[in-house]
Amino acid sequence: MLRLAEQVASPHAARMQFHQGYIDAAPDGPFDAVTSILTFQFIPHDQRLETLKQIRRRLKIGAPLILVHLSFPQTEPERSIWIARHVAFGLSNGTDPTRVKSARRAINDRLTILSPEDEVAMMQEAGFSNTALFYAGMSIKGWAAYAQ
Repeated sequence: MLRLAEQVASPHAARMQFHQGYIDAAPDGPFDAVTSILTFQFIPHDQRLETLKQIRRRLKIGAPLILVHLSFPQTEPERSIWIARHVAFGLSNGTDPTRVKSARRAINDRLTILSPEDEVAMMQEAGFSNTALFYAGMSIKGWAAYAQ
C-alpha cells in the first residue's frame, strides 16, 4: 500500500515523506496530516487510545486525521447482523462461499471493531475535535478529525 501511495503521489514527491512502521517508531513531526485507511481494526483495543494520542502528538494544531476502517454497533443482535452483512457483501463480489465461515470468524475474533460513537469519543479523548463522518459504505466508516 505504501509503495502504491508513493507511485500515485509521485508528482508531489518533493514535498512528501512516507513512513512505514508502528507509531512509536514514527518521527516526531510536526506533520501536516495523517491518513489511516483500513488499519485501525487491527490495533488491539487496549492500544487504540494511546495510538491516537501518539498520532495527535505528532500533528500540527489544526492538522487533519483521516481515519477509515470497520465500525458498526457492538451490541447484540446488531453486531452479528453487521458482520453477516459485511460477509454477504464480499460474497456478492465473487468471494468463494467456502470462505464465509472463516471470514465471519476472523471479523469476530481477530479484529478490534468499535461502534461509530465509541470511535468519535476515543478521537476526542486523544485530542481531536470537529470529528465528522465523511464516508459510510456498509461496515466501513471514514472520519475527518482535527488536532486541537
